[in-house]
Amino acid sequence: MTSPYLKNTRSPEELDALIEEHLKRASTNEKKFIEKDVPEMIGNIDRVCKDSVSMIEEKTRQIVAKISSWVEAATAEIFNDTETAQLKIASIVEDSSDPRPSEVVTGMVSEVSNLSINRISQCAVTSIRKIRSEASQSIQNLRNKAADAFKDFRALAAEVAKRIRESIVNAGRAFETAKKDPNGQKSLEQVKKETEKAIADAESGYCELEKAKARTINLINEAMDGANRRIEQAHADATKEIRQAKEKAVLTLNNASEAALALYSTASPLIP
Repeated sequence: MTSPYLKNTRSPEELDALIEEHLKRASTNEKKFIEKDVPEMIGNIDRVCKDSVSMIEEKTRQIVAKISSWVEAATAEIFNDTETAQLKIASIVEDSSDPRPSEVVTGMVSEVSNLSINRISQCAVTSIRKIRSEASQSIQNLRNKAADAFKDFRALAAEVAKRIRESIVNAGRAFETAKKDPNGQKSLEQVKKETEKAIADAESGYCELEKAKARTINLINEAMDGANRRIEQAHADATKEIRQAKEKAVLTLNNASEAALALYSTASPLIP
């Protein structure tokens, strides 16, 4: 932005002083841009990337914990149903004159129960492995995109810094040349434009990098959103598979219990 004082100055001496002041200001802005602004922007991007990875990891841990808890509850329910069925069989045997031991039949029910629980556990293990694999791939994908974005951002920062440096150097050279020019006023007016450009380049460079930073962070956020969608889908698939495994286990257990009870209501012996 051009200073109103610079615009209104007519005295060569005042113009000379203001040009020196603005060259110093442009150099200060350049130093701040390189030593403070760029590192802060890179730090912000890096922090967003790390936070995104941490969020995916935490989400994965929560999902795995939910699945483990759900499987534990389902297992406990099947154990309870198995115990209830065994007690019912034992009660029927005790009240009947059938000489066949109830342990044979209750053992059959127990075996079916154990097989069902193992199937649920194996289903959960497979599902958790898929979820962790999806999370790992998503994190790697996010890091790859972040690395590419970092590379582009650093390249742009270097390009902008070079442009600012060239503007300052050109303005400084023009200023030194103008001091030796007999027609000082005219030369200084031209230098004024050079210093204005140097200051404007520093200011526009910062704005340009701010926009690039926003684009980079947006790319990281998009990658994280995609990762969340994939992990949520893996969670939904796992929940469906485990629920189906549990429903099948309950049905199998009920059928086994009914079959076992039916053995005591028929004349066919269990043991020859």
